[in-house]
Amino acid sequence: MQLIDIKEELLDIFERITCIEKSKIDADENIMNLGIDSVLSLDIVMEVNTKFGTDLLSGMIYDYPTINKFSAYIHQELQKK
Repeated sequence: MQLIDIKEELLDIFERITCIEKSKIDADENIMNLGIDSVLSLDIVMEVNTKFGTDLLSGMIYDYPTINKFSAYIHQELQKK
């Protein structure tokens, strides 16, 4: 899967969970500025794991705190498979 496709899927997930239109989400902005708390981060990572077949821990989202960084990390993990 291409990086751009992962980014688009992540934007869709963030839009569903935060109710912020993806066109208004800056992929370089820290996701904490979107109101992501520990409960929402768990929801996001669970959706990511379902969508991409990954086994990420909920805390990973804090290690890669922007859509672009998180997308790149997921892309890297998918390349290992």
